[in-house]
Amino acid sequence: ASPLTVTGLTNGQAYTFTVTARNTAGSGAASTASAAVTPKANQTITFANPGAQNFGTSPTLTATASSGLTPTFSSITTGVCTITSGGALTFVTAGSCTINADQAGNGTYLAATTVGRTFTVNAVVPGAPTGAVGTAGGGQVSVAFTAPVFTGGSAITGYTVTASPGGATASGVASPLIVTGLTNGTPYTFTVTATNLAGTGAASTASATVTPKGTQTITFANPGAQNFGTTPTLSATASSGLIPTFTSSTTGVCTITFGGALTFVTTGTCTINADQAGDGTYGAATTVSRTFTVNPVVPGAPTGVVGTAGAAQASVAFTAPVFTGGSAITGYTVTASPGGATASGVASPLIVTGLTNGTPYTFTVTATNLAGTGAASTASTAVTPKAPQTITFGNPGTQILGAPLTLTATASSGLTVTFTSSTPGVCTVTPAGVVTYISAGTCSVNADQAGNGSYLAATTANQSFTVNPPPSGVLTFATPTSASVLLGNTLANPATSTLMGGSYGAISYSSSNTAVATVSATGVVTPVSAGTSTITATQAAVAGVNAQATQTYTLTVIPGSYSGPTLQGVGAASISGAGSSSCGFASAQFTPSSAVGTLPPGTSAAQSAFQFDSTNCGTGGTVTITVTYPQPLPLGTMVYKYGPQTPGAVTSSWFLLAGATLSADRMTITYTVTDNGIGDSNPAVGVITDPVVPLVPFVGGGAASIPTLGEYGLALLAGLMGVMGGWSQRRRGRLPTLG
Repeated sequence: ASPLTVTGLTNGQAYTFTVTARNTAGSGAASTASAAVTPKANQTITFANPGAQNFGTSPTLTATASSGLTPTFSSITTGVCTITSGGALTFVTAGSCTINADQAGNGTYLAATTVGRTFTVNAVVPGAPTGAVGTAGGGQVSVAFTAPVFTGGSAITGYTVTASPGGATASGVASPLIVTGLTNGTPYTFTVTATNLAGTGAASTASATVTPKGTQTITFANPGAQNFGTTPTLSATASSGLIPTFTSSTTGVCTITFGGALTFVTTGTCTINADQAGDGTYGAATTVSRTFTVNPVVPGAPTGVVGTAGAAQASVAFTAPVFTGGSAITGYTVTASPGGATASGVASPLIVTGLTNGTPYTFTVTATNLAGTGAASTASTAVTPKAPQTITFGNPGTQILGAPLTLTATASSGLTVTFTSSTPGVCTVTPAGVVTYISAGTCSVNADQAGNGSYLAATTANQSFTVNPPPSGVLTFATPTSASVLLGNTLANPATSTLMGGSYGAISYSSSNTAVATVSATGVVTPVSAGTSTITATQAAVAGVNAQATQTYTLTVIPGSYSGPTLQGVGAASISGAGSSSCGFASAQFTPSSAVGTLPPGTSAAQSAFQFDSTNCGTGGTVTITVTYPQPLPLGTMVYKYGPQTPGAVTSSWFLLAGATLSADRMTITYTVTDNGIGDSNPAVGVITDPVVPLVPFVGGGAASIPTLGEYGLALLAGLMGVMGGWSQRRRGRLPTLG
């Protein structure tokens, strides 16, 4: 049967095994081979018993194995001893310690059989207690200490305290121990030893010196129930003759000085402690406590009673009494005199009704708590109930800053109402109601009537209203922004305001440059010289009606004449026209004809050309130009223009100016030009640009200047001009001949 043992194998050699079964018929097939196993050698442990050991030591055990392998150790009595695998013992307590030695084997050796060794752990005496402290008593000392950390492996069975000097002792099982039989007044130190089954250990370090003292007791009688508001002084005595001191355990109800003077905070239960701390001869006395009741008493009288008269009533204010009697005040009663009318309540003020208007009354007040009603207060000053009155005060509506305003209000009593302002930054008001405005904003005014012997003060009536800054008119000139006028004419350009008529401010005018123009009170401008000036219209401010407003326009004074150098001295020119009073020379000059353009063939310049620009002449306006030269022009002089020959033409050319005239002295040319008409070189509406040249025809191959002629020469020239004029008329129509 299984198992079967195969012997004769070689240790350290790995083997597998198969099994066959036999019966009467023979052997069957072999089993599958087993896993490989290796036979190993046996080993034994040698482990000597260490014998009895003392608690507190830490021996190291040893053991050997026949294989040479290192054994390991374990404890099966860990409550008594523990051991490291290397053999280091630790004793937990005295008793019986069992240690096992093992060797687990390796690839060659089987695990060894465990060897156990049991031995005794003997107890030793304990260590010394620590922290010995003595507390003196009467002929004795109570000594407290701390048990030693080292118990010797056995429970401590007791402690002994020894006094020095004298050697008096006290024994017991725990701290503190009381050493008796000592001499009061003698200083002692104390040592303590601990004892267990092994014996008594070393003594502790001596305590600090303490001196036993005599005992004392306190006699403290209960004072019995006390009334709140009293200040009794308690007393107590000590058997030592020393003076006891007092403290309160119920400071919310009562406090006490060390000397025994009581102060009651409220009613309730008061507990007072009497103590005597002892001295060099006597120890502290045991505290004696006494508990007693503090009863409430009636409260004190209220103070500061003041009555305020109403209609058949008075409101009486007062201050609660400082002394409450130790109990919360539950109510107050006001009593009127005469008549005895009363009012009750829990707080100030109280209103006494049913009084007679016109009758003076005084009032007293009492306070009540759980103990009863206290004394009455001092009577108030007399007050007299009066009839009510009301104020009617209408809102004046929105006002203008600076406008006068006198407020009115009436009182139902017929008494005079007075006024005050609650917005002095916006308005002030006299008592009679005359308002003065400080700034724009919201003005708030109070109306009051203080009353008299028959009427109460009225409730303040208030009205608030808006104060707007005065309006400012918008000024508009008949000709806004800018205007011009011909020197020698006048210009009426008055201003109108959006605020005109009535009490609004008047409009005045000024000129910034009176050397150019002046302006009348009605806005009529009189030019003084050519140039520009700013004309300002100002509407005067009127307090409470309108603010100052201004408007300006720029005035340009245009010259109506010109003088300047010509080829032969200084010439002059002037302009006049029906288009506008300001139609004049914007620019004008005498200039060589070559600056205007190439002269027509067969002509030469008799004098300088005159060229001008004129503005503000009105749409389609016609101007008359007069040009005066310093010397007579030659006979036969004709006036040519350079410009469009037809209205609106885009090109300019020379053409004979129809309608031009020459004065009898042949020094002055007069002609007319129409805006955008024949000869106007500027297509802009209201602007005329016109160059003219006095020309003299000649016969020959080129232009030549006209020499100074005598009388026969001039006659001959005139005849030639007449022939040429007739020839020209036959070809072009009428040709005006000047002269």
